[in-house]
Amino acid sequence: MTRRPMSKKILLGMIILFAALSARANDSLNVRSVGSWPFYRCLSVALDTTTAQKLAIMGTGGGLFIADITAPLRPNKIGEINLNGSYSYIIKTRDHYAYCLSDSLGLLIVDYSNPYSPVLAGHCAYKEGKNQALAISGNYAFICINYYGIKIIDITDPTKPVDKNYYPCNDFNIDILIKDSLAYFATYEFKVLNISDPENPVQIWNDDTQSGQFAISDTFLYLGSGSIYTYNISEPANPVKGGSGGTAYFGFSIYDTLIFGGGTGFNEGFYINSLSDPNSPVTIGQCSTNYFRGLAAYNGYAYVADDSKGLKVVDISDPAHPVIVGHCPTPRNEDNGILYQNNYIYLPAMEGGLRMIDVSDPSSPIETGCSFYPNRENQALAVVVRDTIAYVSDRSNGLRVINITDKANPAEICSLSLKGYTYAMADKDTLLFIALWPEFFSGDSSSIRVINIADPKNPSDIGHVCLPRDAMDITIKDNSMFVSTFNTTLSTIDISDPANPVITYSNDTLGLGWNQSLKDTILYLANDNKGLSIINVADPINPVKISSVPPFSRTTGVFVDSGFAYMVDDTLGLKVVNITDPSNPIVTGYYLFDYDPIYAVIFFPYVDVTAKNNNIFITHPANILQALEYYGPEAGVSSDNIDNEKRPLIFLLKDAYPNPARSRATISYQLPAKSTVSLNVYNVAGQLVQSTDMGAQQPGYYNIPFKTDKLSSGVYFYKLTAGSNSRTRKLVILK
Repeated sequence: MTRRPMSKKILLGMIILFAALSARANDSLNVRSVGSWPFYRCLSVALDTTTAQKLAIMGTGGGLFIADITAPLRPNKIGEINLNGSYSYIIKTRDHYAYCLSDSLGLLIVDYSNPYSPVLAGHCAYKEGKNQALAISGNYAFICINYYGIKIIDITDPTKPVDKNYYPCNDFNIDILIKDSLAYFATYEFKVLNISDPENPVQIWNDDTQSGQFAISDTFLYLGSGSIYTYNISEPANPVKGGSGGTAYFGFSIYDTLIFGGGTGFNEGFYINSLSDPNSPVTIGQCSTNYFRGLAAYNGYAYVADDSKGLKVVDISDPAHPVIVGHCPTPRNEDNGILYQNNYIYLPAMEGGLRMIDVSDPSSPIETGCSFYPNRENQALAVVVRDTIAYVSDRSNGLRVINITDKANPAEICSLSLKGYTYAMADKDTLLFIALWPEFFSGDSSSIRVINIADPKNPSDIGHVCLPRDAMDITIKDNSMFVSTFNTTLSTIDISDPANPVITYSNDTLGLGWNQSLKDTILYLANDNKGLSIINVADPINPVKISSVPPFSRTTGVFVDSGFAYMVDDTLGLKVVNITDPSNPIVTGYYLFDYDPIYAVIFFPYVDVTAKNNNIFITHPANILQALEYYGPEAGVSSDNIDNEKRPLIFLLKDAYPNPARSRATISYQLPAKSTVSLNVYNVAGQLVQSTDMGAQQPGYYNIPFKTDKLSSGVYFYKLTAGSNSRTRKLVILK
C-alpha cells in the first residue's frame, strides 16, 4: 500500500490543536497569583484534650482549622493556618504540635500553642508518593508512603525535622501503627518490624493472608478490611490470628470498648462495633453522616471528619443509637456569589454559611467570622451587604438577615421564609429583589420576589413577577431590572411600581446566562459557551448586543471595575478584558488555573469573580477563594519604576496571546534587571523574517504588540534576547 503524504492543512490543524492543548499548561499573561483562602472539605481530624481548652485540629482542604470543642454541642472554629493550599489528609498531634502529611509538600509541623494563631514551625520536604499513614514514636515520625515504603524523620526538634532513612517496600502500602519497639505495617501483607533502632527497621514477622488498617487495644490488634480481624499480641513479636466480625473498611479508631470504621459509600457514614468480647467484634450501631473520612473520640463524643459537611459531633453515650449533636461547618464552592466590600470578602459558602474574610492583605486572607444555622443544613448562595446588615439567600431556608457590626460575632436578626429556593439577589433603596426557584415537582413558576427591608428586623414580601425560567442573576439600573435566566433568556423588568413589576423585554436567543455586571448603560453577561456578551441597555426595552469575547470553555462569572471586565471560565481560567471601548473589547491578560480540566467536564463547578483596583478574587474548586493581581501596563503598574516586591526574580518569555493568531498577538516577558532587548522572528526553515531592536529596558513586566498581517499562515518561532538571556517560543499564524 502506498502511503499518501500528510496534507499541509492536516499538518497545520494538528499543530494548532497541539498549541491549544499546550495552552492549558501556560500560567498567565499580566496576571499573577498573590494569595488564597483554600479551606473547604474536612478530610481529617485529630484531638488535643490535654488542657482545659479541648481542641479539634481539622484538615480542611489546603490548611487547618482549629476548633474549640470544650462545649461539644457548640464546636467553635477559633483559628486557621494556610498550608500553601496543600491537602492535609493525615494529622497527628503531640505537645501542641500538629504533624500533617501533604502529598505535594511532605511533612508539615504546625505549632498551635496559641490556637487562635497557629504557625508553621517545621517542614521536611519530600515527594516520594502518596502518603497513606503516619505514626509518631519517641523522637521519630514514621510515614507510610504508597509504593515506596516507610520514611523515617527525626523530629527531636519539631522546628527542624530531619529525613533520616527509609524502609523500602514497593507495594500498595496501607497503614503503620507503633507500640513500644514494634511497628505494625500493612502492605499487601501484614508485617511486624523491630524499630529498637528507629532509623533501621528490621522485619521479624509477616502474614501474607490479610491486610488493612490497624487499631490496638490492650493485647489485641484489630485489622479492618470489611470485617474486623483480631490478632492476639500478648507476644508482640508473634501475633496470633483469632476471630473476626463487625464492619469497618477504613478510618479505623478505638475508644474504650468500641471500635469505629467507615462504610463504603456516600451517606453510609460509620459503623460502631463492640469489643465486649475482644476476640469477636460485633456491629451494634451505625451513624449516617455525609461522607465519613475518619474520627477521633473523647468523653462520650465522636468528632467526625465529614468531608463537605465539615466536623460533625456525634453523641455515642448510647453506641447502639448515635446522635449528631454538634456541627462546625467548612466552606463549599457551589454557585457561590461573592461580594467584595471595604477590604472584606463576603462568601456565601453553602453548608459553610456566610464567611467573612479580611483581604486587606490579599496575600494573606484570613477569616474573621462566620454565621450559620447550627442545627440545620445551611445553603448560603448569595449575599447583599448594606451598612452593618448582611442579607443572605439561603436556598430552602429563605432569607437570613444578619447583623455584622462585629464581624467576629455576627448575630442573626431574623429570617423570612419563602416558598421555593432563594438564589440571586440585588438591592435598590429600601427594596431587596430575590430570584426564587420553584420547589421540585411543585408546579410553581420561577419568580422575582420584592422584599421591603426599610426595617431590617421586619422584612416583608410586597410583590413579585413570574419568570419563564429560573433566574441566575439580577442587576438593576434606575427602574429597570435585568435578569439572566437558565437556558435561553435575558429579560428586562420594569420595577417603577415595586408591588407590580412587569416584564418589558425578553430575548430567547442569547443562550445560557450566568451572572452579570452592569457599568453605565452596558451590561456584561457571562454567557456560558458563548463567552462574554456585551450588551447596550441604554434603551432597556431594546437591548442590543454590540460585541463579545470568546471563552476558554464556559464563562460563568464576570465583574467590571475601572475599565476592565474580568471573566472566568468554570475551572479553566480568567481573562482580563479592556473595555474602554465596549464595542471593541481587547483581552490584555489571562490566568490559567492549575486544576484538572477533566473535573470541569465531569462536574462543571461554577466559578465567580469580583475585583477592585486590580485586585481580583475568584471562587475556585481547589482554592475556595483565590486572590490574583492584574499588573498590565493599563493597570498602573509601571515597568520602569517597579518596586522591589513586584520586581521579577527571573527572566521569562511567555507564549504569545492569542496563539494561534490572525492579525496581531501580544508577546509578554519579564526582566529581573536592566537589559538591552531585541526580538527576532524566524520561519520553520530557520530564516529571519522580522527583527526589532527595543533598546535598553528597566526591570519589570512588558507586553508588546506583534503585528502578523505581513506574515502568511504557518508556524513561526520568536526569540527574545535580553542581555545574556534569551528564550524562544512558537507562534502559529492562521488566516
